[in-house]
Amino acid sequence: MASLARRMLAEAVGTFGLIFAGCGVAVLSGCRPDTGGGMLCIATGFGLAAFGMARAVGPVSGAHLNPAVTLGLAAARRFAWRDVPPYVVAQFAGALSAGLLLLLTAQGRPDFMSLANGFGANGYGEHSPAGYDLPSAMSVEFAATSMLVIVMASVTRMGRLTSAGALVVGPAVAMAHLLALPVTYAALNPARATTMALFGQDWAMDQLWLFWLAPLMGALMGGWVAYCILDEAGTLVEEDEFVPLAPWPDEEEEIDRAVAALQVPVPVPAPAATPVAPPPPPPRPEPAPTPYKGEHGQKRRRRGQGHGHGHGTTPIRP
Repeated sequence: MASLARRMLAEAVGTFGLIFAGCGVAVLSGCRPDTGGGMLCIATGFGLAAFGMARAVGPVSGAHLNPAVTLGLAAARRFAWRDVPPYVVAQFAGALSAGLLLLLTAQGRPDFMSLANGFGANGYGEHSPAGYDLPSAMSVEFAATSMLVIVMASVTRMGRLTSAGALVVGPAVAMAHLLALPVTYAALNPARATTMALFGQDWAMDQLWLFWLAPLMGALMGGWVAYCILDEAGTLVEEDEFVPLAPWPDEEEEIDRAVAALQVPVPVPAPAATPVAPPPPPPRPEPAPTPYKGEHGQKRRRRGQGHGHGHGTTPIRP
């Protein structure tokens, strides 16, 4: 797993991309959530931005990109509680950077009127795109954030997105925005709501409390529901630690095959050969007896010659 510093940087970059692209569609292109075409345009922008950032940073940090999602995943036991504050700080840093850059970009247009129109800030009552009141705004923010957290929990393994996570997160974000845009301008994200309120008008700061309370409460509810539905064990192995989702039976087989493919066979050394003793050398042949030579041998020969001529007497030479 990546270090906390790398994951915080990934969250800051991902949140920056989500806010700059999603809110930029509304601020720079002039799309309005009170029309069908404008609502579809903004929802598509947020969905595509979520897909791209989830694909980019999901394998590193999980691509929460939202303090409410981080809180909900911690409640669902898919994220460590001790890492929630650093993630929230990184997400706010990315959101504020995106809002500042978006404001500098939008001011380059001569007829810039986004501040007068609220700069994409969230609101209810007279500041709702379709005039919805406070209970309606709270209910839609609560429900949409809960569903978003459940979807995120279903594609999160050990704090990171699965390979197909980005394909699920993008459409889920777009659908949540289609639901909430006509009511509240679709906050669903305290970092996004705070950034747009800071650069908007005073009324946005006055109504900001709702876009903290409703998404965070909805995230806790969604995390609890995800924990009850998706965790078959129903208990924690260890508190404040990552607990993966219980795999389906076909996933278990795929995991076994993947582990078997990764195992490198260890070569077994061949048994050492037993040294063979060299054959013993052939026996050396005994040397043939040599004839006896010398003075005594000559006497014996002379003595033998004498015995052959007579009765042991030596012949007398004339």
